[in-house]
Amino acid sequence: MGHNPEMLKKSVILNGYSILISKIGELLKSKLTLAESLDLAIKYCIENNILKDFLKKHGAEVYNMLYGEYRIEDEIAVVKREVREDTWEECKNQRDREIVRNSLAKGLSLDLIQDITGLDRETIQRLAEE
Repeated sequence: MGHNPEMLKKSVILNGYSILISKIGELLKSKLTLAESLDLAIKYCIENNILKDFLKKHGAEVYNMLYGEYRIEDEIAVVKREVREDTWEECKNQRDREIVRNSLAKGLSLDLIQDITGLDRETIQRLAEE
């Protein structure tokens, strides 16, 4: 559940929030959508007297806040993955460019460079000109 059990024991609110978040994670693992998981976790907490009064009054706000927070985390993960892919492509292109230039500088033929790199002639010529 929490990373600091002693603190959770001292705070009913933190403990309740920790239970709510754990329940959401558990429901998400069961292949429910985020919306379904949030809704069911809030209902579970109310039914089990976990942050009951607060969630009865502010359940919709909690839902909206958590929905937005999870969506932001998902978006951050997607952006990080895209950046890694873009960086990889950029590095690969830079490496290919250096290999082609060095190979041509050593006097290797386009056919031999093509055999070594697996690149097509057009790409080799384009990289050589960049």
